[in-house]
Amino acid sequence: MLKNKDIICISTSDWLKPWGSKQQIMSRLSNTNRVLYIEYQASFLHPLRYPTLWHRYAIYPNGVIRKESNSLFIYTPPPLLPFGVYCRAINKINQYLLCLFIKRVLKKVGFNDYILWIYPPWSVDLIDRLKPRRVIYHCIDDVANEKRIFIRRKTLENMEDDLLKKAQYVFVLSEGLFKKFINRNQKTYYLPSGVDERFFNIDYGISLPDIDRINNPRLGIIGIFNERLDVDLIKHIAKSHSDWSIILIGPVVSNKKKIFSLRCFPNVYFLGWKNFERIPYYVKKLDVGLIPYKVNKFTNNISPLKLYEYLALGKPAVSTDLAEIRRYKEVLKIAKDKYEFVTHISDLLTKSTDNLAEIRSKIARENIWDNRLETIRKVLAQE
Repeated sequence: MLKNKDIICISTSDWLKPWGSKQQIMSRLSNTNRVLYIEYQASFLHPLRYPTLWHRYAIYPNGVIRKESNSLFIYTPPPLLPFGVYCRAINKINQYLLCLFIKRVLKKVGFNDYILWIYPPWSVDLIDRLKPRRVIYHCIDDVANEKRIFIRRKTLENMEDDLLKKAQYVFVLSEGLFKKFINRNQKTYYLPSGVDERFFNIDYGISLPDIDRINNPRLGIIGIFNERLDVDLIKHIAKSHSDWSIILIGPVVSNKKKIFSLRCFPNVYFLGWKNFERIPYYVKKLDVGLIPYKVNKFTNNISPLKLYEYLALGKPAVSTDLAEIRRYKEVLKIAKDKYEFVTHISDLLTKSTDNLAEIRSKIARENIWDNRLETIRKVLAQE
């Protein structure tokens, strides 16, 4: 059983934002175990691309550990060398340095005989140095195919192959990743995204001035905005119906020039990052939820959190044709191209689908994060 253990989680994001599957799982695991959550490991060049990191390293140049609860510790490591995902030798240096930082933290928090829970494949070079009792690889992105750079893809594939050999258990977010990994690690398990229980218990009368001032119908996109967002699709929707309000709720983290080009449309609104606790209230204000991702090797292996969030509140939704979305084609619309996307939105706005709202909510309740954690516990209880 996964109880009374010490867990080191090597994450690809900071603790507070963006709040997603990693935090959902680790916060729950910390209820019965002690968790050390290692935040995003940036290089000293990253602040040039992500200016908010200047503040982080100005305050914590040597790294910092903070205590979220008696059983949950968050560690922000110092910056590392750049280009580790392009060169295995550089990555080994980075993981050596990170290991030194982590070992100092382990002494402070008193972790022993720990489980190493890995999200990024480049953390494979930490394993032999930290010598954990067990290695779990939790793959939530097909990172090797995220960018079309040959040397990056080959380096990451090499790291991931080694990690699959060393991991005792592998959890994957999509069926595509399951098929990709199962022959290389027989203990690979499908674990898609889920939804927070807070989506089922919201105050329907809450006021949100920034979205309340926007005219209906409101088409909303919840999430983190980067290269996966199909900006040309959003432009097509905005041009096709100037009477529709298109609302982006979340931070723009990359591909900023192209994404912010949407500001030229008067019916497109950027509301920025919102605290996770407030997201359900914003979803409730929408008429139609959108999942307008580009369709490619990378996005076909994602399980969008926003899907379950729309379903939880019974919202109709339209998505591009992503592999992980197709299982729910009975309760949402899937578009093959930009013209069909607009047609589906129009249909949802003019034809009531209230009879499906309860079914959507029921599907979401079957996919709450507590159920995902129960799956993890059953898998690890096999030992």
